[in-house]
Amino acid sequence: MIIYNRKKLKVLQCTDSRLREGSADVKDFDKTVADFAHDLTKMMRDPLNDGVATVGISAVQVGYNIKLCVCNNPVNNKNITMINPEIIEASTDMSQELEGCISVGTGANQLFAYVPRPKKVKFRFFNLKGEEVEMDANGLFSHIVQHEIDHMFGKLFIDYISDPNEIMTLAELNESHSSKTAHLNAI
Repeated sequence: MIIYNRKKLKVLQCTDSRLREGSADVKDFDKTVADFAHDLTKMMRDPLNDGVATVGISAVQVGYNIKLCVCNNPVNNKNITMINPEIIEASTDMSQELEGCISVGTGANQLFAYVPRPKKVKFRFFNLKGEEVEMDANGLFSHIVQHEIDHMFGKLFIDYISDPNEIMTLAELNESHSSKTAHLNAI
């Protein structure tokens, strides 16, 4: 059971040790969990970090160490609430997508990097009704799902980057892609 009183949620930054802690399974699929998921979804749609929106958010990013996240599926632009998600299969084929995170810098100082991850994954989760769901994700959606699940295990996208020179701020990224990058979504 989570204790949630519909207070204003605040995004934690990577210097906060709570982002590095593991998350507990959600056991009750009650109105409190539904309200919390609704508020996370609302946060995703609101411009965060000086106008940089997000395509995913995990409960741990707002100080609740439970296995719950909301991800946007870029294929159909639908948000999916995932409770206790787990990856059950991952391809050996890898892809690199540009990733950022609302918990890793803010505004022009938000950090981005090309992150290698399995190109395809099959994952399992519970929806808000407590029903088990299995889905496949490919490409960018695969990255979004893996990124949000990583948060539940205390891992950030920057942990995958061995060369710090490969990490860019939003300002640097916009400068290097000035004609191509009008607006970026942070995973």
